[in-house]
Amino acid sequence: MRRVASWFIVAVAVMSGAYWLNAGARPAVVQPIDFSHQKHLAIKLPCAMCHRFYAARQSSGRPGVAICAMCHAATAPKSPEMVKLRGFIDQKREIPWQRVYKVPEHVFYSHRTHVVDAKVECAVCHGAVEKQTAALTGPLKPISMDACMSCHRDRKVTNDCNACHK
Repeated sequence: MRRVASWFIVAVAVMSGAYWLNAGARPAVVQPIDFSHQKHLAIKLPCAMCHRFYAARQSSGRPGVAICAMCHAATAPKSPEMVKLRGFIDQKREIPWQRVYKVPEHVFYSHRTHVVDAKVECAVCHGAVEKQTAALTGPLKPISMDACMSCHRDRKVTNDCNACHK
């Protein structure tokens, strides 16, 4: 009986540990359109064309349907993904892009501070988005306190808690 109780305690401890290790992990998201960053960046569209709030807000924003319509409203759909896009454009309905990158609520992060003021390239935090031929379903690089602190240390920027934490 003691042996069974011991194994039960070990099993509960292992499962609890596994739960807490994965508690911060976010499940993959499903995007409404299988968007290729690679195709769009190959024609030299800047990130700011679609992520237009990077200079003024915490979040850089996701592209609105009007941005897509500038190029795609007059083109005949040649793929199932383009048919989906044209549906959103024709109905003047915003595309429900799912957020992929997110910092915890207790962290203050400003794209303006990092991209505009410090001139940090998007890929430093987001990874090689320009090579992605399919829609992002999760972060390419982990957004973690360790990664941020390491970057701050390398760039000789403050690692004071109050600089990033509310």
